Order: sequence, then C-alpha cells, then structure tokens
Amino acid sequence: MTHDWLLVETLGDEPAVVAQGRQLKNLVPITTFLRRSPHLSAVRTAITESLQTGQSLSSITPKSDRVICTEPVVMSDGRVHGVQVWIGPAGAEPPERPIPGPLKWDLTLGWPPTPASR
Repeated sequence: MTHDWLLVETLGDEPAVVAQGRQLKNLVPITTFLRRSPHLSAVRTAITESLQTGQSLSSITPKSDRVICTEPVVMSDGRVHGVQVWIGPAGAEPPERPIPGPLKWDLTLGWPPTPASR
C-alpha cells in the first residue's frame, strides 16, 4: 500500500474506499482494498473509533511498526459521512491531506461521479 490518505465512505454496511490520495476509486470495500495488509483489523478499528467519537486519532499498530491516523469527514448537517485514513511507518509524518468535497452522482449513467461544482 502506498502511503497516501484514503477517503473512506462509511454510510453503507461496510466502509468503502472512495479515493486514494487524489485518485478516485470505485467504492471498493475496505476489506478488499486492504486484503493483503496485515493492518486491516487495526485500520477497521480506527475507522470505527473515529465514527463513534467524531474525533481524529493517531494510533500505533500492535507490532509498533506503523502509525494509523484518521480524520472524520463531517458534512454540513453535522454527521460523519466518512473517514480519511493514513497508515505509514512509525515516526513518519503523514503527507498533506486532500480536502474532500462533494460529488454529484448520476444514478442513471452510473460511475464516474463528477465534482458537484460542474
């Protein structure tokens, strides 16, 4: 896994990756996206904790080799609709976090979404 921030949508039954860094993804379930990562369980726990508290967090993985940072994505209605997640080497600084914005979905045409400003 590269060390980009992941934008994870949390409205459905399972969190889904919307973007990796600035590259859009097609709502890939987090378990599929991180299927080979030994840190999947810790990432899921961090996402759940940020959803429940509405707070950012920074935690160390059980083997102390990685840090997991989260930032909740709070919409204008005050609800948390997603979480940005970064996982990287312990002691490393996360890169600049892309600021998420709204997307406009055309349900008749399907993917891809476009920025809402269009």
